[in-house]
Amino acid sequence: MANLEVLRARVDELAERDWDLPAIEARFNKIEAEGFTGRDLNQAETVSKKPEILDRVQRRAEEYCYLTRNCAKGSATALLEEFGLGNLEIIKALAPFPGLGMTGGICGPVAGGLVVLGLYFSSDDVISYESADHYLAAREYTRRFEKELGSLLCPKIQEVVFGKYFDPMASLENLEKFNKAHAREKCPIAPGIGARIAAEIIIEDLEKKVERRFADAAAAYVRLKFKFSKYLTYSCGLNFHLPRFQQNYWFCRGLVLAFVVRWLTRMAKTKSSPAPRPNGTYL
Repeated sequence: MANLEVLRARVDELAERDWDLPAIEARFNKIEAEGFTGRDLNQAETVSKKPEILDRVQRRAEEYCYLTRNCAKGSATALLEEFGLGNLEIIKALAPFPGLGMTGGICGPVAGGLVVLGLYFSSDDVISYESADHYLAAREYTRRFEKELGSLLCPKIQEVVFGKYFDPMASLENLEKFNKAHAREKCPIAPGIGARIAAEIIIEDLEKKVERRFADAAAAYVRLKFKFSKYLTYSCGLNFHLPRFQQNYWFCRGLVLAFVVRWLTRMAKTKSSPAPRPNGTYL
Protein backbone atom coordinates (compact mmCIF):
# COMPACT_ATOMS: atom_id res chain seq x y z
CA MET A 1 0.00 0.00 0.00
CA ALA A 2 1.23 3.47 -0.90
CA ASN A 3 2.67 5.62 1.86
CA LEU A 4 0.72 8.81 1.23
CA GLU A 5 2.73 10.92 3.66
CA VAL A 6 6.01 10.04 1.95
CA LEU A 7 4.51 10.61 -1.51
CA ARG A 8 3.10 14.03 -0.59
CA ALA A 9 6.37 15.07 1.00
CA ARG A 10 8.12 14.14 -2.26
CA VAL A 11 5.52 16.07 -4.24
CA ASP A 12 6.14 19.15 -2.09
CA GLU A 13 9.91 18.78 -2.64
CA LEU A 14 9.39 18.64 -6.40
CA ALA A 15 7.13 21.70 -6.31
CA GLU A 16 9.91 23.69 -4.59
CA ARG A 17 12.81 22.26 -6.60
CA ASP A 18 15.07 24.64 -8.50
CA TRP A 19 14.95 22.95 -11.90
CA ASP A 20 18.17 23.60 -13.82
CA LEU A 21 16.45 23.71 -17.19
CA PRO A 22 19.51 24.74 -19.30
CA ALA A 23 21.51 21.78 -17.97
CA ILE A 24 18.61 19.38 -18.55
CA GLU A 25 18.13 20.70 -22.09
CA ALA A 26 21.86 20.37 -22.81
CA ARG A 27 21.85 16.73 -21.72
CA PHE A 28 18.74 15.97 -23.76
CA ASN A 29 20.18 17.73 -26.82
CA LYS A 30 23.23 15.48 -26.54
CA ILE A 31 20.93 12.46 -26.59
CA GLU A 32 19.21 13.83 -29.69
CA ALA A 33 22.57 14.32 -31.39
CA GLU A 34 24.21 11.03 -30.39
CA GLY A 35 21.28 8.76 -29.58
CA PHE A 36 21.25 6.23 -26.77
CA THR A 37 24.73 4.80 -27.07
CA GLY A 38 24.44 1.04 -27.16
CA ARG A 39 26.91 -0.74 -24.92
CA ASP A 40 27.57 -4.04 -23.25
CA LEU A 41 26.75 -3.56 -19.61
CA ASN A 42 29.55 -4.26 -17.20
CA GLN A 43 27.42 -6.48 -15.02
CA ALA A 44 29.57 -6.52 -11.89
CA GLU A 45 30.19 -2.76 -12.01
CA THR A 46 26.49 -1.99 -12.54
CA VAL A 47 25.52 -4.22 -9.62
CA SER A 48 28.14 -2.63 -7.35
CA LYS A 49 26.80 0.86 -8.17
CA LYS A 50 23.14 -0.04 -7.80
CA PRO A 51 22.15 2.68 -5.27
CA GLU A 52 23.93 5.38 -7.30
CA ILE A 53 22.29 4.25 -10.54
CA LEU A 54 18.81 4.07 -9.03
CA ASP A 55 19.11 7.61 -7.63
CA ARG A 56 20.41 8.91 -10.97
CA VAL A 57 17.66 7.25 -13.01
CA GLN A 58 14.96 8.57 -10.70
CA ARG A 59 16.31 12.12 -10.78
CA ARG A 60 16.73 12.16 -14.55
CA ALA A 61 13.28 10.71 -15.18
CA GLU A 62 11.86 13.58 -13.14
CA GLU A 63 13.95 16.07 -15.09
CA TYR A 64 13.05 14.68 -18.50
CA CYS A 65 9.37 14.70 -17.55
CA TYR A 66 9.71 18.33 -16.51
CA LEU A 67 11.46 19.12 -19.80
CA THR A 68 9.10 17.27 -22.15
CA ARG A 69 5.97 17.70 -19.99
CA ASN A 70 5.31 14.05 -20.66
CA CYS A 71 5.60 11.37 -17.96
CA ALA A 72 5.87 8.44 -20.38
CA LYS A 73 8.72 10.11 -22.27
CA GLY A 74 10.45 11.12 -19.05
CA SER A 75 10.61 7.64 -17.55
CA ALA A 76 11.67 5.92 -20.76
CA THR A 77 14.33 8.51 -21.65
CA ALA A 78 16.12 8.11 -18.32
CA LEU A 79 16.09 4.31 -18.58
CA LEU A 80 17.22 4.14 -22.21
CA GLU A 81 20.00 6.62 -21.45
CA GLU A 82 21.24 4.65 -18.44
CA PHE A 83 21.23 1.21 -20.02
CA GLY A 84 22.05 2.14 -23.63
CA LEU A 85 18.88 0.67 -25.13
CA GLY A 86 16.57 1.72 -27.97
CA ASN A 87 16.44 4.97 -29.93
CA LEU A 88 14.62 8.29 -30.06
CA GLU A 89 11.82 6.85 -32.20
CA ILE A 90 10.68 4.99 -29.08
CA ILE A 91 10.48 8.26 -27.14
CA LYS A 92 8.53 9.82 -29.98
CA ALA A 93 6.07 6.91 -30.03
CA LEU A 94 5.40 7.27 -26.30
CA ALA A 95 3.97 10.79 -26.73
CA PRO A 96 0.26 9.85 -26.41
CA PHE A 97 0.66 7.42 -23.51
CA PRO A 98 0.20 9.66 -20.43
CA GLY A 99 -3.16 8.61 -19.03
CA LEU A 100 -3.49 6.38 -22.11
CA GLY A 101 -4.11 9.33 -24.39
CA MET A 102 -5.35 11.47 -21.49
CA THR A 103 -8.49 9.36 -21.25
CA GLY A 104 -8.07 8.41 -17.60
CA GLY A 105 -6.24 5.17 -18.37
CA ILE A 106 -2.89 3.90 -17.15
CA CYS A 107 -0.25 6.36 -15.97
CA GLY A 108 2.38 7.19 -18.59
CA PRO A 109 5.36 5.76 -16.67
CA VAL A 110 3.65 2.36 -16.66
CA ALA A 111 3.89 2.34 -20.45
CA GLY A 112 7.38 3.88 -20.47
CA GLY A 113 8.73 1.35 -17.99
CA LEU A 114 7.15 -1.62 -19.75
CA VAL A 115 8.61 -0.59 -23.10
CA VAL A 116 12.13 -0.46 -21.67
CA LEU A 117 11.70 -3.77 -19.84
CA GLY A 118 10.51 -5.27 -23.11
CA LEU A 119 13.66 -4.06 -24.85
CA TYR A 120 15.87 -5.49 -22.11
CA PHE A 121 14.18 -8.83 -21.46
CA SER A 122 12.84 -9.79 -24.89
CA SER A 123 14.72 -12.06 -27.25
CA ASP A 124 16.57 -10.59 -30.23
CA ASP A 125 14.50 -13.01 -32.29
CA VAL A 126 11.24 -11.05 -32.57
CA ILE A 127 9.16 -14.14 -33.42
CA SER A 128 10.50 -16.13 -30.47
CA TYR A 129 7.87 -17.07 -27.90
CA GLU A 130 9.78 -19.54 -25.70
CA SER A 131 10.92 -17.08 -23.02
CA ALA A 132 8.46 -15.54 -20.59
CA ASP A 133 11.02 -13.26 -18.93
CA HIS A 134 9.41 -10.11 -20.31
CA TYR A 135 6.00 -11.10 -18.96
CA LEU A 136 7.39 -11.90 -15.53
CA ALA A 137 9.31 -8.60 -15.43
CA ALA A 138 6.18 -6.71 -16.52
CA ARG A 139 4.04 -8.32 -13.83
CA GLU A 140 6.62 -7.48 -11.18
CA TYR A 141 6.94 -3.92 -12.46
CA THR A 142 3.21 -3.21 -12.37
CA ARG A 143 2.90 -4.81 -8.93
CA ARG A 144 5.65 -2.63 -7.45
CA PHE A 145 4.40 0.49 -9.23
CA GLU A 146 0.89 0.03 -7.88
CA LYS A 147 2.27 -0.65 -4.40
CA GLU A 148 4.32 2.56 -4.41
CA LEU A 149 1.74 4.90 -5.97
CA GLY A 150 -1.52 3.23 -4.98
CA SER A 151 -2.75 2.66 -8.52
CA LEU A 152 -1.76 2.19 -12.16
CA LEU A 153 -4.36 4.70 -13.30
CA CYS A 154 -3.71 8.37 -13.97
CA PRO A 155 -6.84 9.70 -12.19
CA LYS A 156 -6.03 7.85 -8.95
CA ILE A 157 -2.42 9.06 -9.00
CA GLN A 158 -3.57 12.63 -9.66
CA GLU A 159 -5.73 12.36 -6.56
CA VAL A 160 -2.61 11.51 -4.57
CA VAL A 161 -0.54 14.28 -6.16
CA PHE A 162 -3.13 17.08 -6.39
CA GLY A 163 -5.97 15.92 -4.17
CA LYS A 164 -8.30 15.62 -7.20
CA TYR A 165 -8.46 14.46 -10.82
CA PHE A 166 -8.38 17.33 -13.31
CA ASP A 167 -9.02 15.46 -16.60
CA PRO A 168 -6.92 18.14 -18.35
CA MET A 169 -7.78 17.23 -21.94
CA ALA A 170 -11.52 17.38 -21.39
CA SER A 171 -11.57 21.18 -21.75
CA LEU A 172 -9.34 24.24 -21.86
CA GLU A 173 -10.69 25.21 -18.46
CA ASN A 174 -9.55 21.88 -16.98
CA LEU A 175 -6.15 22.22 -18.61
CA GLU A 176 -5.70 25.70 -17.18
CA LYS A 177 -6.58 24.48 -13.67
CA PHE A 178 -4.22 21.54 -14.11
CA ASN A 179 -1.33 23.83 -15.00
CA LYS A 180 -2.11 26.26 -12.17
CA ALA A 181 -1.87 23.33 -9.74
CA HIS A 182 1.84 23.10 -10.68
CA ALA A 183 1.37 19.97 -12.76
CA ARG A 184 4.69 20.47 -14.51
CA GLU A 185 6.59 20.41 -11.23
CA LYS A 186 4.55 17.76 -9.40
CA CYS A 187 3.78 15.15 -12.08
CA PRO A 188 7.45 14.07 -12.34
CA ILE A 189 7.00 12.06 -9.13
CA ALA A 190 5.40 9.20 -11.08
CA PRO A 191 8.04 8.81 -13.82
CA GLY A 192 10.77 9.12 -11.20
CA ILE A 193 9.38 6.28 -9.13
CA GLY A 194 8.49 4.23 -12.21
CA ALA A 195 11.94 4.55 -13.75
CA ARG A 196 13.58 3.62 -10.45
CA ILE A 197 11.47 0.47 -10.19
CA ALA A 198 12.26 -0.57 -13.78
CA ALA A 199 15.99 0.05 -13.25
CA GLU A 200 15.84 -1.98 -10.04
CA ILE A 201 14.31 -4.94 -11.90
CA ILE A 202 16.99 -4.76 -14.60
CA ILE A 203 19.81 -4.62 -12.04
CA GLU A 204 18.27 -7.50 -10.09
CA ASP A 205 18.49 -9.55 -13.29
CA LEU A 206 22.14 -8.51 -13.66
CA GLU A 207 22.73 -9.60 -10.05
CA LYS A 208 21.39 -13.05 -10.92
CA LYS A 209 23.69 -13.22 -13.93
CA VAL A 210 26.70 -12.27 -11.81
CA GLU A 211 25.74 -14.91 -9.24
CA ARG A 212 25.40 -17.52 -11.99
CA ARG A 213 28.79 -16.53 -13.37
CA PHE A 214 30.44 -17.05 -9.98
CA ALA A 215 28.54 -20.30 -9.52
CA ASP A 216 29.75 -21.51 -12.93
CA ALA A 217 33.32 -20.56 -12.03
CA ALA A 218 33.02 -22.44 -8.73
CA ALA A 219 31.61 -25.48 -10.53
CA ALA A 220 34.48 -25.35 -13.02
CA TYR A 221 36.97 -25.22 -10.13
CA VAL A 222 35.34 -28.24 -8.50
CA ARG A 223 35.46 -30.16 -11.77
CA LEU A 224 39.13 -29.27 -12.22
CA LYS A 225 39.90 -30.29 -8.64
CA PHE A 226 38.09 -33.59 -9.19
CA LYS A 227 40.09 -34.28 -12.36
CA PHE A 228 43.31 -33.48 -10.48
CA SER A 229 42.28 -35.87 -7.72
CA LYS A 230 41.65 -38.58 -10.31
CA TYR A 231 45.08 -37.88 -11.77
CA LEU A 232 46.66 -38.34 -8.36
CA THR A 233 44.66 -41.52 -7.91
CA TYR A 234 46.15 -43.01 -11.05
CA SER A 235 49.63 -41.55 -10.62
CA CYS A 236 50.10 -42.24 -6.91
CA GLY A 237 47.57 -44.89 -6.05
CA LEU A 238 47.48 -47.09 -9.13
CA ASN A 239 46.24 -50.56 -8.23
CA PHE A 240 46.04 -49.47 -4.57
CA HIS A 241 42.94 -50.00 -2.56
CA LEU A 242 41.01 -46.83 -1.70
CA PRO A 243 42.05 -46.74 1.98
CA ARG A 244 45.69 -46.95 1.00
CA PHE A 245 45.22 -44.15 -1.54
CA GLN A 246 43.64 -42.00 1.13
CA GLN A 247 46.68 -42.56 3.29
CA ASN A 248 49.04 -41.56 0.47
CA TYR A 249 46.91 -38.77 -1.02
CA TRP A 250 48.42 -35.79 0.81
CA PHE A 251 51.94 -37.17 0.40
CA CYS A 252 51.43 -37.50 -3.37
CA ARG A 253 49.77 -34.09 -3.60
CA GLY A 254 52.68 -32.46 -1.77
CA LEU A 255 55.15 -34.28 -4.02
CA VAL A 256 53.47 -33.02 -7.18
CA LEU A 257 53.20 -29.49 -5.76
CA ALA A 258 56.90 -29.48 -4.85
CA PHE A 259 57.76 -30.62 -8.37
CA VAL A 260 55.64 -27.86 -9.92
CA VAL A 261 57.13 -25.17 -7.67
CA ARG A 262 60.66 -26.35 -8.42
CA TRP A 263 59.97 -26.38 -12.16
CA LEU A 264 58.45 -22.87 -12.09
CA THR A 265 61.45 -21.60 -10.09
CA ARG A 266 63.90 -23.00 -12.59
CA MET A 267 61.91 -21.53 -15.49
CA ALA A 268 61.90 -18.10 -13.80
CA LYS A 269 65.67 -18.23 -13.30
CA THR A 270 66.20 -19.23 -16.92
CA LYS A 271 64.06 -16.34 -18.22
CA SER A 272 65.72 -13.80 -15.93
CA SER A 273 69.25 -14.85 -16.89
CA PRO A 274 70.98 -13.99 -20.17
CA ALA A 275 71.70 -16.85 -22.53
CA PRO A 276 75.20 -18.30 -22.06
CA ARG A 277 77.87 -17.46 -24.55
CA PRO A 278 79.55 -20.24 -26.57
CA ASN A 279 82.31 -20.45 -23.99
CA GLY A 280 79.81 -21.47 -21.36
CA THR A 281 79.93 -18.21 -19.33
CA TYR A 282 77.59 -15.21 -18.97
CA LEU A 283 80.45 -12.71 -19.20
